Amino acid sequence: MRNLTGSGEVLSEDDLLALYEPPADSSAGFVRFNFVMTADGGATHRGVSGDIGGPADKQMFQLLRRFAHVLLMGARTVRAEGYEGDVLSLEDKSWRSQRGLSEYLRVALISGSLHLDPQDKFFLQSPTVPLIYTSESSSPDQRAKLSDVAEIVLAGKDRVEPQLVVQDLLQRGYSMIHSEGGPTVLGEFQQANLVDSLCVTLAPKTAGPGEKRIGGDSGNTATNELRDMQLHHVLEQDGELVLEYRK
Repeated sequence: MRNLTGSGEVLSEDDLLALYEPPADSSAGFVRFNFVMTADGGATHRGVSGDIGGPADKQMFQLLRRFAHVLLMGARTVRAEGYEGDVLSLEDKSWRSQRGLSEYLRVALISGSLHLDPQDKFFLQSPTVPLIYTSESSSPDQRAKLSDVAEIVLAGKDRVEPQLVVQDLLQRGYSMIHSEGGPTVLGEFQQANLVDSLCVTLAPKTAGPGEKRIGGDSGNTATNELRDMQLHHVLEQDGELVLEYRK
């Protein structure tokens, strides 16, 4: 990838990792979201995002996980995109081990409805016990069933509140919080002003009408605010633009 915010030089993997290094003072929490979208704004194509990104996006998708203390996901994204098993490669684990990070990345889900199957491969093949953040209004029966395969955390009365999720993760020592979606989770974290880094790959493709955008509709736009973000860098490879914005 070429650094368009630099001199246009081609970057090595180490160079890329240096660009995405979280701030040194991130002990108070650093929440990063990573998305891919088409040139016409689509975050999905036929309901999933996996076909949108090219080689540059897939490289950064994996590299960004190296920094994370926890991978935070919406339950619908996990179901739609087929997350299961270990989310880190052997190379990722070696890199993390050399820096004092766990070789296994814990995954935390946000699910207000708890429409999750405890027999799903996501749970059965996970190398760590997943966290599930849900609300007090969720089904007690579902909480009981899922408690055999995950740690259930109540984070809000009628809905999962992002502030409570971040607070709990920080108390567990997970200060570098990395999320890969979905759009609803990003939208809720945006409204709570809890997005410190937004990484977006802009793919040279169009998806057509009807596809989701990366910040999904939370159903309440009255509290939306325009918030300034600072462009951190722009990378390019084969027409893909790889962007990061930070607070």
